[in-house]
Amino acid sequence: MVPFASDSFGNYLCFDYSKDGNHEVVFLNMIPTKYMLYVIV
Repeated sequence: MVPFASDSFGNYLCFDYSKDGNHEVVFLNMIPTKYMLYVIV
């Protein structure tokens, strides 16, 4: 997984290709916030 964006707190968001080929957003800090809206589709 490669970080492509971060929230306002500097927490990195990563994407991973799932088995069906879709993008999965993974919150590395495991605490989703309203600032984590950097989604690449």
